[in-house]
Amino acid sequence: MSHQIQADTAQELFQLAHQMRQRSPWKKLQERHFFGICDPDSGQIQTVTVLGFNRRVYALQLFLPEEGIRFWNDLLNTGELNATQLRHQQRMLECEFCDPEHLPEEDIEFYESYGIPNKNPHSLPVFRSTLPHFHPWFLQQDEALLLRNALVLIDKFHREMLRSLDGYYHLDDLTMLPEIPVFHLNPDGDPSDPAQWQVKKQSFPLAPKKPPVEIPKDELFFNRFLSMQRKDTQWEIASYFFDEPLMEEGDDRPYLPYLSLCLDPKTNIPPIQKFHQAEKGLPTIMRETFAAAAENYGYLPNQLLVSSPLAADTFAELEEAYGITVIQAAIQPNLNQIMPAIMETLLGVLSPQLIDPLMGGAGDQDFLPFDEKDEEEENSNYQPAVPKFSPSDYIPPQSKQRYVIRVDLKAAKPPIWRRITLPVDASFFDLHCAIQNAMGWGSMHLHCFDVKTQYANTNIQIPNHFNDAWSDAPSENEYHIKILDVVEQGHLQFSYTYDFGDCWEHKIKIEKTIESDSIHPLPTILTGKGACPPENCGGIWSYYHLLQLDDDELKQHGRNRSEIESIRTEKFDLKKVSFSNPIDCIHSYD
Repeated sequence: MSHQIQADTAQELFQLAHQMRQRSPWKKLQERHFFGICDPDSGQIQTVTVLGFNRRVYALQLFLPEEGIRFWNDLLNTGELNATQLRHQQRMLECEFCDPEHLPEEDIEFYESYGIPNKNPHSLPVFRSTLPHFHPWFLQQDEALLLRNALVLIDKFHREMLRSLDGYYHLDDLTMLPEIPVFHLNPDGDPSDPAQWQVKKQSFPLAPKKPPVEIPKDELFFNRFLSMQRKDTQWEIASYFFDEPLMEEGDDRPYLPYLSLCLDPKTNIPPIQKFHQAEKGLPTIMRETFAAAAENYGYLPNQLLVSSPLAADTFAELEEAYGITVIQAAIQPNLNQIMPAIMETLLGVLSPQLIDPLMGGAGDQDFLPFDEKDEEEENSNYQPAVPKFSPSDYIPPQSKQRYVIRVDLKAAKPPIWRRITLPVDASFFDLHCAIQNAMGWGSMHLHCFDVKTQYANTNIQIPNHFNDAWSDAPSENEYHIKILDVVEQGHLQFSYTYDFGDCWEHKIKIEKTIESDSIHPLPTILTGKGACPPENCGGIWSYYHLLQLDDDELKQHGRNRSEIESIRTEKFDLKKVSFSNPIDCIHSYD
């Protein structure tokens, strides 16, 4: 395998990546923090973000116009992550850190070809180029220089972030397309020197709207069937995205092909099947498959069943030229029935040509950083979250004094919040149970309190394997820490995160202290606003997207109308809140 990066560029990339890893900007940066780079050659704005896990950096991503920027525009405007777009329509360069034991052979060869040591006991950087419709692959020289600029500027952005008035640039709750710092290279400046880059605030870059698909005229296609007769039969034609990389002789890099099929169900002849590169465009792909079927069968159909408006438009002229009726239908019964067998057969036949995935992108399980030698072995022995506590250890609160506490769901517009009271000596576990009941959550996921001190954060949570790996901040057992302990240290506001997947973040504020006539260990509800979002809907932005869907779209998301109606209202019913005994909550974790 020949590599396209010059030796000095490759060695510079590895040196910069290791420096970034050692400085661990993830401890301060989050993946919603962006900075921009103005490409000195094109003048286009690229965006950069740092990803991390367990307070360590595991990737830096550079998004390139237009597809990479359009991806973020779409995400920020809709709040919904389009997985297909992320995997197959992205334009991005990446430096990702990999456990040496899981380093692909191709990358070992890459290291060796440039004389770069690959025996580091910790994570090693791998570099990838992601282009629309292609499998992530090795960088070209021009791409390597762009990624070099991002690695050069990461420390300068970190310092710029700390100097900014609000402390950081990020995608906040109110501004969906915020201003970000954009670095511009001085005239005739050396891009490898951070001092040669000047920064100024600019709006988050916008990609031009994606133009509609054009259906090109193809006179040769429509004239090639003049000698063929039509038969009283209905063909089914469709194109499927084949989610495996394919690399044939002469290809520069593996591509993600379209598989198109055309079938006459009245014959016993196998369907015509063809692989295509996506660059051809779907109209060309469909026409090529139709022409191959006509030549194979020796006749034309009376009807053609297609599965999309684009396919219907592609073959619209067939009706006028040859009298073929084009019918659009969501389901193609015969093709759908045989597709599983076809896919299985093709995978078996093509397996020698398929490229083993080098890297599935940020978040691929094999490429999370393993900085501890026995991390993988520990993960293989993972046990579900079990509290180091038993019901017999639980002591109910005894104080007559109570805190008035307001709980706000962050990023909720209109606001969703509750005001409750709890004894001042209630534990953080008591507070967790109260939040779950007051908000309307179902205690189905892990959670964590985060108390920010002057110098660091403290996590207060139920001890378990996953929580221990979630953050390297000091951790306290929420069964033993009382709300009073935190308030007496001057911390009247902290955060509570429920469900680390959907990431429902809450702001907790201790508003005041009141006196009660008697000891009442359970919480009370005072007031509130806004209905609780549904569990497992993807987070706050996915929730708002869900509210806008019609009945058919809801079914596609596995939701039904009656379920959604209960959350469409912004009203909060105080009478429906009831607080369970925390001892019962302890049992629920067993």
